[in-house]
Amino acid sequence: MSGQAAVGGLPSGSQPGGSDVPADDLKAQGNASYREKRFSDAVRAYRAAIDLSPDNAVYRSNLAACYFEMGRYDDCIDESRRVLDLTQQATASQPESGTKLTDLRAKNRLRVAKALYFNGKFNECVAELSPLVASPTATNRDVRDLYSSAIELARHLADGPHVDDHRRLLNRFPRYRPPRITNVYEFYPVGHDEATSAMSGAFSDGTSVGGDDPNGLRLRQSVPPSEDTRSAMWLSKMDAQQLGDLSFFFGGVGDARHVFTTLMDVQRQMKAMTRDGEWPASDHPIWSELRVGVVLNDIAIPVLARNLIILYALWELGAFTIEQAQSLLDAVELAALIHFVYLSVTMPPYLHDRLMTVIDRLMSLTSSPQEVLPFVRMSTECWNEVKETLRFWRADPFVVSTEDMAHSFTPMAAVGDLMSVPDKMNAFVEQHKRTLVDRFEPILSPDMLAKFGTIVEKDSFVKQIAASLAATPGAALAGCIPESTFISLTKGLWPPAVLAEQDHVIGDVIAAMKDHRPGQMKELLENVRQHIYRSWKPNVTLVSREWNEHAGRCMFDHDPITIVANLFNVVWMKSPKNPESLFEWSAHFFATVASSVRQLGTHNCLVYEILPGDMNQAFGMVATESESRRSKGLPVAFDRIFLSNVPDYAGLLPVFIDTAPLLKRTPNSYINCGVMVASCMFHEYGEYACSATAIPSLRDCERYLGVALQSGSLMGFDPRWGHAGGKPLLPYDLDDLATQEDLFEWIVRLVLMIAVPPKRDSGMAVREHYPLNLSYVFRTFERLIAIGYPRHWIASNLTRLLENRVVTDTQPLSCSTNRKNGKPARIAMDCFQMELRALAALWQPVLRLAVKHPLPALADIRRFVLRDVQYIDSPKRSGGCPTASIMGVLFEPPSSSQRSSSSIASRRMFVVEPIARELLTSASSRVHVVSALQFDSDANEFAVWLSRDDLAEMKAHRYTVRLFQTDCWTAVSSPQPVADMVESAPF
Repeated sequence: MSGQAAVGGLPSGSQPGGSDVPADDLKAQGNASYREKRFSDAVRAYRAAIDLSPDNAVYRSNLAACYFEMGRYDDCIDESRRVLDLTQQATASQPESGTKLTDLRAKNRLRVAKALYFNGKFNECVAELSPLVASPTATNRDVRDLYSSAIELARHLADGPHVDDHRRLLNRFPRYRPPRITNVYEFYPVGHDEATSAMSGAFSDGTSVGGDDPNGLRLRQSVPPSEDTRSAMWLSKMDAQQLGDLSFFFGGVGDARHVFTTLMDVQRQMKAMTRDGEWPASDHPIWSELRVGVVLNDIAIPVLARNLIILYALWELGAFTIEQAQSLLDAVELAALIHFVYLSVTMPPYLHDRLMTVIDRLMSLTSSPQEVLPFVRMSTECWNEVKETLRFWRADPFVVSTEDMAHSFTPMAAVGDLMSVPDKMNAFVEQHKRTLVDRFEPILSPDMLAKFGTIVEKDSFVKQIAASLAATPGAALAGCIPESTFISLTKGLWPPAVLAEQDHVIGDVIAAMKDHRPGQMKELLENVRQHIYRSWKPNVTLVSREWNEHAGRCMFDHDPITIVANLFNVVWMKSPKNPESLFEWSAHFFATVASSVRQLGTHNCLVYEILPGDMNQAFGMVATESESRRSKGLPVAFDRIFLSNVPDYAGLLPVFIDTAPLLKRTPNSYINCGVMVASCMFHEYGEYACSATAIPSLRDCERYLGVALQSGSLMGFDPRWGHAGGKPLLPYDLDDLATQEDLFEWIVRLVLMIAVPPKRDSGMAVREHYPLNLSYVFRTFERLIAIGYPRHWIASNLTRLLENRVVTDTQPLSCSTNRKNGKPARIAMDCFQMELRALAALWQPVLRLAVKHPLPALADIRRFVLRDVQYIDSPKRSGGCPTASIMGVLFEPPSSSQRSSSSIASRRMFVVEPIARELLTSASSRVHVVSALQFDSDANEFAVWLSRDDLAEMKAHRYTVRLFQTDCWTAVSSPQPVADMVESAPF
């Protein structure tokens, strides 16, 4: 900050009002705070100086500079314009200060222009800069670059799509590296976690109570979790605005167990408002005030189609009472249909006929399911895809036989003859232990064991893990011991008693098992198994056409008894009286859910949106279409967001970048996300989070991205994330965020984490997952700006990346946590520059970054396609999981691509001396790597986004291009000429 004398107004050092501190001293204090980047303190000092000398242009110029550094661009513009007015007035009265006035005016005019640019007012920016550019002495490169960029963006806004439309296009841009096999999604129609209400409070380990839990469940874990009800959501404590906008998002929805439990919780709380404990009367004000919005999201359309079938059956069942669901024939059949669709791989023919009737009814609808389910919302595109799945399930004969379904089913249920309950429980636990030992033994490699301590004996450690896990999630329900044997040996479920009479073979064996006639069991159960193979039908809703064709077979390992036990995991949930079968448990649960669906749907209190596709893209759609969704009565922000374990596949960073913006900024809002796939690879949750985000610690998540871990852990209850600091509105104060240099260090770590993921064993069933491409760096920039980081900070950091002048002690990842070599060194990012430039140009209309580095024109960014990819081997036979996000594109000059086509030393290209890593090479500047691509294994082609000039230069130098996978860093395809790539529109 300048120490010059005041320009205009009172002379420097005047003390109007008898202040004890002279104005110049206050300015000096402000300058010191500014240099130390304590901008809030600097603002207070400058404001105090201005109070003493309101017309001092220098004080106001310093204040404007401070506002600019804080990203308060509107305030900066106001103060700088005031400086321009003051200096103009002073020109006539103080001609001897002409040079100083001119410099001060030019400085503030440029500051106004930059602030206008960062505010997206490009035409005003151009007008402000025009006199500076037209000046004969204009030599400032920053001025010329800013002027050119503002003109281009102004032209783009005039001729191209609106910023919101451009943001929609970017939402469709690939977020992840593609897998080797595309157009196929893992199909998990049945969940494995304990049902939780989205209205619940935080959970912690409960106090041991011994014996059975309050529901009458005979749980292997006799310590039910403890819920902090202070953080729960209570309808009775909500005002009308909250009641009218209650909304929940369920990503990776699976079998919708959390959705159902949430609807039951709403019912429980509504009934608590009445004296008789029943649903409120029709004239109760709650019916006019309450509106519950739930969004069911899954990437697999068959999951959503299956949920729609179950929802339709629940709606029909809701016309009956809970008691009738186990006594009245039509209601029993509906409850049994839900029971078998939800839990069983096979079903009796009469229930299969009922299922086909439901499918036919849904397929007969012309426009949407809303014709029969008035509370359901679904796009036309989604409905058409759902109907395709329904047609597949309606095929007769079906692609999978009943016997094949049974052989594919290996339930985690106890085996053996009828035993006493304690013996049965012990046998159940012991078998579960053996199964877990078999699963963990091949996973725990020596390297992984080393993470748990210096001295770990593998056999004992595996048994310790198995013993711990076997004592937690599963359960044997009261009255279900005989049926568990039936499930294990026949792969079927007991029909309800009133329906079992239709099938004497099934009825006889059920009667014998209930009468404890073990001598007849072996022969009877063998007859039943063959009978089921011959006469029962497959549960078609458990089969995905795409996944079945890819895998070649179905595979199911869920335990129906454990699933139902997990549905009754909530302490407040009532259990059936004296149950004698699994159906009595599930019928009680689903009849209660059905009552919720029917009552809320009938009273127009429920909006049930089915939203397909990638979860993070769905969040982006909700954000960009907020106005349209609001007009349709659809949720645009959520009280609670459940992600299942989708972050295991899509990464944890998107939770902070894509999910958090849609979480309401209320004290009890949270994002619930589990860790299942790689939990055993880390000591604790902070290590997992670091490996997935490059953020050093859990606490640092607050200052970097404004999110905080509220509860949960790696191996315990699901982690729950919320907004940091409880601030109701954005932006955060800059003092609460990371410093500019710390932020840049993290951005470098993030780039390296994404661009140079560590080498992993592609054959391992459990491993770290690094799915993101470099577009997430720019998505992160957008989030950083939204939470309060100054836009010019982001521009400066991006400039440093593009100018390839990064000095850091961060290294590319080689294990589950970030490592530093302790000695700052230059990181060479030559091989990323081509992609970073293209992505920067694509994101420029949204980010509005005044980057001091040449960028391609937005119109020159095109999509280039290579068809007829020449594989070294079939993608299916390349080893590892074919649906893991691992693919990248490598562009090589002739001298590089002449190396062996079966293996690439591509990790050598990323870092230059003095970092001593196996990645070193002196030829890095000639190799280009691209992480953001579209790949279609069926069409045998891939596409990347580059500038025309970059592609033309590679063509001129006879570059080749090929696919490689980033887990084991080996080539997937042979080098092919870049000249073979064809141009297409970018979107």
